[in-house]
Amino acid sequence: MIRTLVYAYMIFTFWSYIGNQVKENSELTLKEMNLPKITKSVDETKKAAKEEMKKSNSAMSKKKDIYNWTEEEEEYLARIAYSEAGNQGPDGMALVVRVVINRVESDKFPNTIKEVIEQKNQFSPVSNGTFKSLKPSKMAWKAVAKVKKGWDRSQGALYFVAHKATKSTWHENNLTWLFKYIDHDFYK
Repeated sequence: MIRTLVYAYMIFTFWSYIGNQVKENSELTLKEMNLPKITKSVDETKKAAKEEMKKSNSAMSKKKDIYNWTEEEEEYLARIAYSEAGNQGPDGMALVVRVVINRVESDKFPNTIKEVIEQKNQFSPVSNGTFKSLKPSKMAWKAVAKVKKGWDRSQGALYFVAHKATKSTWHENNLTWLFKYIDHDFYK
């Protein structure tokens, strides 16, 4: 993703420059425009982007917790994150945690993390029994910690579905689609 953003920025900057040159000198060829050379290599740009990510993550880790969950609640969140989105990376798992928290904070669902997760027919790993047997990964625990400090890119999502895993169209027919993250579509 960082690489894509860096390339997009470089292309945008290049074409913006070209556009301005064309406006000013509409008769010139590309060679005659005296274009600036790109001074940073792709590796240098990647390194700078990674450093920026580290700063951002460091700032997040210094933030105080905004939630005060019990160890059992954190365990439940890490398990559901891992069992639902273990292949979706830390943000994908954090989005699952956010859906649970959004539900706890909603009047439409139970008031506790445990009750939301154990609510009948809501999370397939709970329904099929794999939820209790899975040991959460380190990444799942990091996703929980991230949300505990206030991370939220969920847009208020209360539901998600992996269309690869189900043929159900209930979500599309009854909810408002918000966004897609890897294999999951999120709804409100």
